[in-house]
Amino acid sequence: MSSTGLYQVAAAKADEYAGRSDVVAVAITGSVARGTSWHGSDVDLWAFTASDPAGDDFFDGVVGDTYWEIDLKPIDWLTASTPDDWLTPPALHDDDGVTPVEALWGCIVHTDRDGTLTRVSDQVRARMADRAWLMRRASHYVHYGLGALDAQHDVAPLQAIFNARVIADKYAVAAHWMTQGVLLSSIMRMPERLADWPELHRLYRQIWDLDGETGAHAFIAAFEALPDALRAPWDRDYALEFMPAFKHGLYDGAVHYLRDHMAEHVDDFASLLGLSDDLDLHKATVMAEVRDLLLRVLTSVT
Repeated sequence: MSSTGLYQVAAAKADEYAGRSDVVAVAITGSVARGTSWHGSDVDLWAFTASDPAGDDFFDGVVGDTYWEIDLKPIDWLTASTPDDWLTPPALHDDDGVTPVEALWGCIVHTDRDGTLTRVSDQVRARMADRAWLMRRASHYVHYGLGALDAQHDVAPLQAIFNARVIADKYAVAAHWMTQGVLLSSIMRMPERLADWPELHRLYRQIWDLDGETGAHAFIAAFEALPDALRAPWDRDYALEFMPAFKHGLYDGAVHYLRDHMAEHVDDFASLLGLSDDLDLHKATVMAEVRDLLLRVLTSVT
């Protein structure tokens, strides 16, 4: 879909959620807001409620062939942390780990009933324009990642492998993009976007056992060979996330996406997770690769 079409979907969804009685602010976010959309872009929004959202705090769907998603949080979430707090990396096992920086970077304020969203988005914009602040943040992320990696020495091999891969994403790649003046975004394109940094790209693909189109076809064959009962809960992600990325040539991104999400279900999906038979050796190898990745990113922090 064209950037105009994507914006029309985003605006329509923003109108819809702004019409809810409990919603006090709505932001259009992601690549649509930042003017960096591409032919595989989806639509991202955030909405903020007067108090804790009643019921679900995440919704998604499809309009035509465009996937959209919206996160809901109480408006107080925007003011519960300060710009100094935004320097602190999320904990390894913090499944959210999103601050107002990640939520509002480059956003378009659609609805703002009391001015809070505008004020905080202006703070985010100022920090993102401050290279020294971003470099400081990147340094914090890398050093936290190195500490988290050291803590994996006493962790069982399988869990340590999965944790090391998360560290690569959450601290190394995230910090790399900060050194470039932006944030980690477009998760589905993350492996392919590292191709402009060949050594980072090489290490990242080894860490996640990614093998381009050949690997994606092997993943598809293994996934489609699963028993229906195992595959069924993942059919929606497979159809709405994996296959569109695959069709756009994001072979590594598509495999990374499902491999990451399936890691918590290793008993069911071991054949899809890029694991070697010798888990002790795999642990040692992946930890060394992630350390190398972190240290290479650190050299860019000046």
